[in-house]
Amino acid sequence: MLVIISLLALVSVVSAGLPATASGTIISGSTSYWDLTFSSTKPVPSDIQYNKIYPGWSLDSVSDISTDAVTYQIYSSLGPLPATLPAVEWNKINYIINNKGTYDKYALQAAIWHYSGNTIPPGYPSFDQGESDKIIAAADLNGEHFVPTTGQKYAVILYAPFSPSKDAKGIDQLIAVELPFPSIPAPEFPSLALPVGMMLGIAGSVYFIKGRKE
Repeated sequence: MLVIISLLALVSVVSAGLPATASGTIISGSTSYWDLTFSSTKPVPSDIQYNKIYPGWSLDSVSDISTDAVTYQIYSSLGPLPATLPAVEWNKINYIINNKGTYDKYALQAAIWHYSGNTIPPGYPSFDQGESDKIIAAADLNGEHFVPTTGQKYAVILYAPFSPSKDAKGIDQLIAVELPFPSIPAPEFPSLALPVGMMLGIAGSVYFIKGRKE
């Protein structure tokens, strides 16, 4: 029980470091499907840095992704998500982005689409299906309960509702970028109060249990 409470506290702190919205621009990635840079975030400061390149991935294979600056709603794949977002196997996607090895970016993207319930779109560049199958098999074997830890990365969801001026097909834009875990800015009160309070509560519970046993 104490371990579960500790994990929930850590996830809440990680999620607290994310902005509510951010404006970003997409370009083709070198080792990822997308590279994305942010030009603004709200509120500020946040753990997303300006003019820094973040590797990203598509979560919807049929969307028209704009190459102009787009304002996205931001969500952590480790926390509760609104019902407006499609169901995605985030544990397995987080496993994939932490175990990319030397796999080709198109094979990795195909595997990520597999876990976001998408199919390969027409005109997608050729890739080794065998590589993608290996990525999926490894994620099925090891990723069901995978949770990133210190020194790893986690997926941050970027969601832009349909805008006629941005998306001719009338489909929302849904992508993800990789951020370091834990992604925690310098804490300020009251954001510091939650993790500190929970840790004090855990410590108090341990001493209470120990005292009863003695």
